[in-house]
Amino acid sequence: MVNLLALVATSGPGDVMSWSELVDRFDEARLARGEIVLELSRLRALSTAHLAALPPEQLAERVVEFAPGSDPALVTALAPALRGAHTLAEAADLVACVGTCRTGD
Repeated sequence: MVNLLALVATSGPGDVMSWSELVDRFDEARLARGEIVLELSRLRALSTAHLAALPPEQLAERVVEFAPGSDPALVTALAPALRGAHTLAEAADLVACVGTCRTGD
């Protein structure tokens, strides 16, 4: 969400930016003066890109917060499969599914 809102007042190419890039490129003069439309599809795309860019351990650490009782080592092992999730909650749902959605049971 921060990345999407910051894009309203940044210059240059690119959508997915780190916190330091957002701070460096913020330009108060570029703030929109009229109505701002925040597209849910763009927010989801940015969220997915940010999650995909996290190292496996960091991704697992954040997902575990949304999946209480999950084994962090298992979540880390699942990190490649979680990279397409749009949100941490969605990634946590996928982790929960591992225990309940096995084929052949």
